[in-house]
Amino acid sequence: MNNTLNLNDWNKYIYDKKLKFINDIDQSNILDTSQDSFKFNDNLKDIIKINIFNISYIAFMTFKFLETSFIPSEIILNVIKIYSEDEMYSLLIKNRKFLKINNNNYKLDNHKYFKNLKFIINCIIEFVIKLEVCLNIQCLLFTDFIHKIHLNSKVNNNDCNNDCNNDDNSNLYNNNLEPRIFKLFIKSNKNITLNVKPSSQILLFLKLINKLSLHTYESDDFINFLNEIKYNDELHDTSNYNIYINKKNYINKKTLLYLDHFMLDITNFFLIDKTKAFNILDNNIYNICSKYILNNVELIFNNFENIFNILELHLLKSLNIDENKTKKLSYLRNVIKNLIDVEIDNIKKLFYV
Repeated sequence: MNNTLNLNDWNKYIYDKKLKFINDIDQSNILDTSQDSFKFNDNLKDIIKINIFNISYIAFMTFKFLETSFIPSEIILNVIKIYSEDEMYSLLIKNRKFLKINNNNYKLDNHKYFKNLKFIINCIIEFVIKLEVCLNIQCLLFTDFIHKIHLNSKVNNNDCNNDCNNDDNSNLYNNNLEPRIFKLFIKSNKNITLNVKPSSQILLFLKLINKLSLHTYESDDFINFLNEIKYNDELHDTSNYNIYINKKNYINKKTLLYLDHFMLDITNFFLIDKTKAFNILDNNIYNICSKYILNNVELIFNNFENIFNILELHLLKSLNIDENKTKKLSYLRNVIKNLIDVEIDNIKKLFYV
């Protein structure tokens, strides 16, 4: 059994959580109980295997940097189900971490610190799982959207030949212009198109998006937690909390603004003279969809940094951290920012032709 966090254990836990996320949708009858719905959900399980938006890797590196110096490995490994609750406390006592001595018996101190820390870690994990799944679903939805635009344009221009009735619809796409990211979802989209009725596809996508609340970055539990700690004695200064809320409100406004811009761009796209060269239409629709997804990716990473600030605040207020460790936390914040910038650049490359 590993005694420190490693990437294999982390990736397995993240994948299992994503699978549970999809299974919960399937078992709760959120969509419906039709055969189309079951087939649709089976395809969603394939979608989670596509690793594009590595928010979970940024989270892994964050916890890895914090491990030992600020967060005991035992706590992180308990959260990802490597250690049970009893094993965690037993190892914390054995390794004499966060202990006090009473009548020569070791006892754990700062139990509330453990509880809140585990809660924040769990919230970060739930955040990255939901957003990675939702971004993949967005890409699938846009791939389907683009496919239907191509199909409709071919039909309207009497240029369909046998392509429109062919199970292999790859000829509907101009592969010379299509960004790589949308190519990754063509197979999944084809499976849904072949197995789920068009009318059901639209309904299932709409129900799914409404259920997932794609732009709700944090859970209600996390917001309630922040409201509770705002007036907690551990956090005398509420300015950091207010900074979090202000940034969250700013991100929410930008999210709605990007959605408005996307809707306007799509509206203008459909006003284009469809007799123009088909590759011009390709370029336009790819650019519109790519820009919207990339804008949302940057907002999501901004929100991740915002949540990390709450974790950092909890560590600073709950532990007796000396000046050197305070500087180390500040340095870590910059390292995470650099990792995020690199990851965003890597994602942008997937939207190139």
